[in-house]
Formats: sequence, structure tokens, C-alpha cells
Amino acid sequence: MIGRVLLAPWRAAALAALLAVLLGAAPGLTWDEPVYCISGYSYVDWIEKGGPVTPAWIPNHEHPPAAKLLYGAAIHLGGDHFGPLAPARAVGGLLFVALVALTAGTGARLFGNRAGLWAGFSLVLMPRVLAHAHLAELDLPMALVWMLAAALSLKGLKGWKGAGLLGLLWGLALLTKVNGIFLIAPLLAWGLLKKDLTFLQALAVLPLGCAVFFAGWPWLWAEPSLRIQDYLLNKSARWIVPSLYCGTVYDHAYPPWHYPLVMAGITLPPAILTAALLGAGRILRRKEAGAGWLGLHLAFTLGLACLPGVPRYDGVRLFLAAFPFLALLAGRGMDLALGALSGLRRQLALSALVVLPILVGLCALDPCLLSYYSPLVGGLKGAERLGMETTYWGDALTPELLAGLPRRPLMLKTEPMGEDYAAFLTATGWLPPGSRTGPGGVLLVSGRRSMLLPPGLKALRQGSGLALEREGVVLARICLAPSPRDP
Repeated sequence: MIGRVLLAPWRAAALAALLAVLLGAAPGLTWDEPVYCISGYSYVDWIEKGGPVTPAWIPNHEHPPAAKLLYGAAIHLGGDHFGPLAPARAVGGLLFVALVALTAGTGARLFGNRAGLWAGFSLVLMPRVLAHAHLAELDLPMALVWMLAAALSLKGLKGWKGAGLLGLLWGLALLTKVNGIFLIAPLLAWGLLKKDLTFLQALAVLPLGCAVFFAGWPWLWAEPSLRIQDYLLNKSARWIVPSLYCGTVYDHAYPPWHYPLVMAGITLPPAILTAALLGAGRILRRKEAGAGWLGLHLAFTLGLACLPGVPRYDGVRLFLAAFPFLALLAGRGMDLALGALSGLRRQLALSALVVLPILVGLCALDPCLLSYYSPLVGGLKGAERLGMETTYWGDALTPELLAGLPRRPLMLKTEPMGEDYAAFLTATGWLPPGSRTGPGGVLLVSGRRSMLLPPGLKALRQGSGLALEREGVVLARICLAPSPRDP
């Protein structure tokens, strides 16, 4: 009985995901986590106190509140004992386990149990996706909501009840992150193609989703038209985040259209990429079940990111929702490869050849999995030679690295991050109590080269003090003396 339970694809994949989350070391604080944690805490505090909605009440309105509410609730429950970051990150880990289980279950429904099991395993073995399981951020929750809506639409959401549930799910996506707006296209297209929805029912999904979005975001209530306009303007005319791609820093425009395709290809382990291509080939050639469904969702996650004007930066983060669908392709490919082998021993040998090199790479890079690059480009060192961003989000300033600081109040400066980042680091307990930001003193450098000014680059490459390296590449440095100056 126990064996049958554990061998169910979604359960086995979820167990693998949980182990991966529990065994991984804690990455450094990413730049966005303080904003999401503080904002989420403010929302929960407002709900508990039943406070009024006033124009002055503005907890981070750059992003909607759904995931932040979960993080805030976790901080309210466990923050006194574990600090503000650990409870929020625990929620992120649970969301990852749910995403892996959902992906495995969907794969089993489409292609059979073995393909479903490997779809879940493939998602766990994608280093850049696994990295998000250790963070309190918005991209993994967005991937989960997208996959949940897609999986339910595949099962068949029919008639007015189906339209109502689709509207609810789309509204939840809108409440998670702005790219949830694009989810409506594959959902309605699939419903109309499969004749699960009439045209009138499909149209009804739009106002329902918008109503859920408005009802779920209290910040909009005070001045609805002004604040909705402010939110949309922020997303359409936002600052270009500098990115290093193929040796060029793009700071006045997004990188070229092929950035998402290249980044996806060179940040997947070769075995997973090969399996995905094999699976895609078979699905397209044989027009297998779910081919159109997969194509629609990949077009509006990965494909959409290639269009002019769509934000492209931070590696694969902004199109993370594409990776569960790539995992489904990889699961189908692994199923085909294993099915071509006779005998359990050969199948186990192939499985070991796929999994063990990836596990070795994960252990060597942990906890800086956002710096993973495929051996096809020479790993992290090869990516540095090719002019790719080797780290981008602050995760390389790990707790272990910061533990090397003198245990006394310090004057700190962080580059290229701001003062709020250092303040939240102090709140987590990773910096000595009483530390504050100011000129001189200790310099914390995160190695996002596209955003570092010459003194920061010099400090990263030549500064004295503590450094975190992976594969011979310096990802972060702590300069205990004043930062080096240009001659």
C-alpha cells in the first residue's frame, strides 16, 4: 500500500521536490524579497486591524498582493521566532512542491504515469527553477497559478460554471503578477477550440476576472480609476533594468528578441533539454493529446517574451511560467527514451546517467542556483567568457559569507543594491546588530556586472576580503577595508 502511494507520479515528484527544498542551503537575500515581505506584512496587519482604505495607505503597489499576502501571513505566524525571512521562504518552498505535484499529475494524465513522474522530476532538476523554491518572490507563484488554470482547462471547464471558475483563476493570476494578464488568451482559445465554452461564456470570463482583481486588491479601492491607471502606466513605461547579454550591457532597451530562447536553452541541463526536444518532436509528429494545449501555453509564456517591448532581463525569471510546460515535454521525452530500452537494469542505468550529473552540479553550485549555466556553454565559467550575467539578484551574498563579518556594529555600503537591502539584512540576523549604512566601512558587492559602476567592478574583481566563488567565478565579495578607488 505504501509503495503504491509513493509511486503515484504526483506524490513521488512532490516528495522529491520537498527533499530538494529541505536539503538546499539558504541563498542570500534577493533585492525584491524585503519589499514583498514588508508589503505582505502590512496587508495582513491592515486586515487584522480593519483599517480604513486611505490614499496614504500604500504598501508596495508596483505588484499585486496575492503572493505577498501569503508571505505576510507566514511572517505574522512565525516571524517572532524565525525572523521575517524564513517563514516567507517556507511558503515559497511549499508553493514549489505544489507546482511539481501539479506538473507530474498533468503529465501522467496526458502521457502516462512514467512520463508524469519524469515531468515532475525534470522540474526539480531545473536549477534555475529550483532556486526560486528557496525564495519569497512572485515568479514561482505566478507559474503555479498559470499551471493550475491550464491544467483545469485541459481537464475541461464547461458551460457557465466553467466560465466562472476560469474567471476566478484569471483574477487570481492578475492578483499575483502583471504577466497574468496574458493567461486569458490560451484559456479562452482552448475553451473555444474544444467547444467547452460558447463565445458568450468566454466573453463573460473577462469582466469576472477583472472584478476578482479589483475586489482582491484593497489598494485600488480608495481612488480606483487613478490607481488602476497608475499601475498600468508603471508596467508600460517602467525603467529598463540593465542586463548583460553576449558581452553587451543593455541599459536603454531590452536585449534582443532571442534572449528568452537562448537563456532557456543554456540554463537547462543538457539531458533535460534533450529530453524536451525529443518529447516535442514526438508530440508534434504524432499530434498527440495535448499538443495544441502545450503549444498555446508555451506561445504565451516563452514565445510572448520574444516580442518587441516585452520586458527581458534577469535570466529566465520573467518567463518562469514556461518551465512546467517544458518539464512536460521532458517527461514525454524521458518516457520515450526509457521505453526504447529493454530491461529494468538498462532503464535504471539511463535514469542514473540523467540524474547524477545534474545532482553533482546542483551540489557544487548550491545555494547560488540562479548562476547555473549548462555544460554546453562551459558552465558558469564559460558563460562568463561569453559575456553573460553570472549573478543578478543578490543571492550570492549568502548567510555563510556574511557570517565572516566581524561580530560588532558595522558601517555598511551595498552595491548595486540600496539602503533598504542592508536594513533588511540586519533584520534577518545575518548582519551584526546595530549595523547601518553609510560611506566607507564595509562594502558588500553583489556581482551583477551590468549594474556595477567602475569602483564596484574593481572591488568585485580585485578587492581584498571575503569572496564567494563558484567554478572559479567571483559572484560576491565583502571588502572589509574601504572600497578600492580608480587611480
